Amino acid sequence: MKKIIILLILIAFNTSTVLLCSDIGLSGATFLRFGVGAKYTALAGAGITNSTDPSCIYWNAAGLGFIKSYSAELSYNRSFAEVNQSFIGATIPVDFGVFGVGINYLGTASMTRTVASTGAGFTKYEDFSNTDIAVMASFSRKLLPNASLGGTIKYINEKLYDKSAGALAFDFGFIYRMDLFDLGLSLRNLGSSLKFQSESYSLPMQVQAGASSRALDPDLDLSIVFGTLGDQKVQFGLGAEYYLAKFLFIRAGYNTGYTEIQGTIKGLSAGVGFKYDNFDFGLALTPYGSLGNSYHFSLSYGIPQTTKNIPDEAEPVKDIIETPKQTNKQPDVLKAEPLRTFEKGKCFGILFNSYDSRAEAEQGKTILLNNNVYNAIIIENSGTNTVYQLIAGCYDNKDDALAYLNSLTNITKKLGIKKKPIVIR
Repeated sequence: MKKIIILLILIAFNTSTVLLCSDIGLSGATFLRFGVGAKYTALAGAGITNSTDPSCIYWNAAGLGFIKSYSAELSYNRSFAEVNQSFIGATIPVDFGVFGVGINYLGTASMTRTVASTGAGFTKYEDFSNTDIAVMASFSRKLLPNASLGGTIKYINEKLYDKSAGALAFDFGFIYRMDLFDLGLSLRNLGSSLKFQSESYSLPMQVQAGASSRALDPDLDLSIVFGTLGDQKVQFGLGAEYYLAKFLFIRAGYNTGYTEIQGTIKGLSAGVGFKYDNFDFGLALTPYGSLGNSYHFSLSYGIPQTTKNIPDEAEPVKDIIETPKQTNKQPDVLKAEPLRTFEKGKCFGILFNSYDSRAEAEQGKTILLNNNVYNAIIIENSGTNTVYQLIAGCYDNKDDALAYLNSLTNITKKLGIKKKPIVIR
């Protein structure tokens, strides 16, 4: 399977190289270039590796493979020149993968059609507006616990005054997650042309590759993406999201694709995110120089899981775990000192694993207790996908926490953890 994944990466990068160097020409359905969702527009579009909410139907369908619960998202973009964009999407997990459905809609304000008068000037004829819509259906399935492949089929319709044209298009995506980095590839809008009477316009094919990482700080997610947007030049996007508090995220980004727009502030983006229970609300601002600003709003909701799922990071605990036996044996000094409760941002601890259910996390905690690790706790992180983190230790410096981690090799094996635990703060 790993050989197949490596082959997919090589094929995708070779395909990207060919398309990046080609002269695609002018395209239609330009609304497909406008990103959806406040989070990833705030990150300047650098979301093809870490989008795991319904907006990944647009960015990279492979992200669906990492979603384990039903969820829905509604976003709205109030753009310049009285252009409005809306997106609605939902995710539907099943036994053999995850489905996604979404609608991307863009409309203009009412405009007046005029005709030349017989003498001079113009005569008002009628009011009209233009609309664009893409109806999407996606599916994703994991090839490995840390690798996902996804695809989308969509019908696109563009209406300009009293003329309309339709096209069928496909998206393909791939995400591969590692200990320090996540890698992603995305090919969007590969399909037929839009034909208005005798003129045909190709779709704005988007070829992108990207990476994201939390290696510098567990609370800081850095992302980068590069690629093309149809007939435009190769561009780069950089994004950063910082976990400022339990309910608050700060986001910012920069994209090089707006150099030809007049004005001082362009290419930059910024936003905030708020989490409450299973709700996620986002705001984003994208300036377009002299053209004006775009304001993005999004709201998503993840339905809490009611069934037990086996976590990707750990093998299932097959044996029934008994209640830990009482013992008068004093715990090892390295494992028990200091016996303090982990406090996020105030001390260094060891993150053993993240579970999809509290029952599985409690089983892992019991194993730690049976091995003289008495300061293990479970922290619930709610969001689109609620996870339960098993954490132990509370050290004032990182070196002591690393020494603590190195002493727990046998315990991690008993937990069935494939990935090495990490030090967090």
